[in-house]
Amino acid sequence: NEGNNNVHSKFCSEDIATKKFLRHLIRKHKNEDEVKNILEFPKNSKKRRQALSLLRNDTNFNLFIQGIVRPKEQRFKNFVKDDEYIPCAYCKVLIVRHYLKRHVKSYTVLAAKEIQIRGKINHVSRSHTLTACVTDPTNVIFQLNVKEQIFDSMKGDNISLQSKKDLLIVYFGNSYLKKKTQKRRLKICL
Repeated sequence: NEGNNNVHSKFCSEDIATKKFLRHLIRKHKNEDEVKNILEFPKNSKKRRQALSLLRNDTNFNLFIQGIVRPKEQRFKNFVKDDEYIPCAYCKVLIVRHYLKRHVKSYTVLAAKEIQIRGKINHVSRSHTLTACVTDPTNVIFQLNVKEQIFDSMKGDNISLQSKKDLLIVYFGNSYLKKKTQKRRLKICL
């Protein structure tokens, strides 16, 4: 875990001390759209802090995709391995796997809407789906029905993560899902 006290700037790819990150954004990247949106909020406001936190989380998530793990907090430095961290599907913060459900409870409005629509949510599986969609170079997984109907109901383990990342398995699952729904429609029509 390198750079625990630093924040990576996604605009210039530099590591900046955490306390000087906002100053760096104002001085060097004030013309970027994301920075302009953050600076529109009043100083010391909750919305400004949240927007800055989301920018940091997004940058750390992009580093996570590249293989560099920079979690928000490291309370258990000596006990937690890098592969135990996974991103939250809502805010993209890197969190220890077994604390993810507790973290998602802070997003009660978003989680409540999804529970009403889909029923019970497996947060680890949702995190794996997000990771698989982002790592897909063809951007095909994001558009398939199998993502919406099957992925989130899968168990949140490494096997399901690898199957979500494998395009051949995803295409096979999508074609099987289409056949299954077509057979179901035929039975209903008869």
